[in-house]
Amino acid sequence: ENQTEIYSGLGTIYRKLGDTKSASENFDQALFYARRFVMEFPDNPISYLRLGESFFNMGVADSAINFLHMAEFLENKPLYRGKVLLAMGKAYQVENNRSLAQDCFQQILNIPSGFEEKKEAQEFLTEDTKSPHKN
Repeated sequence: ENQTEIYSGLGTIYRKLGDTKSASENFDQALFYARRFVMEFPDNPISYLRLGESFFNMGVADSAINFLHMAEFLENKPLYRGKVLLAMGKAYQVENNRSLAQDCFQQILNIPSGFEEKKEAQEFLTEDTKSPHKN
């Protein structure tokens, strides 16, 4: 899990710096370790969350959504459920599925999830009400 997070973080930093090659290499490594994490801990919802996030970072939103649904199914702790729903909402936004994205963000506000997840979900919902509806 730690290696997945480290490589994902590095990929995000390189992406922000405009170094797409280094970002891609780090996201590839994150995906590799996320797959290993799932293989080693197939009953752990966090492993599916990390794999979903890795696919999202690689730009493969449909695969991300599939693994995030698995994480959501397995997760029963509100804190991590909020993390899963936030990741899923972002993936639905990329897929241009506004209604499912809104549903994910609203669910975060309705459960006792983490402060940061609630804050980000509220920002997405507020931003969405300001933008023209496309879906």
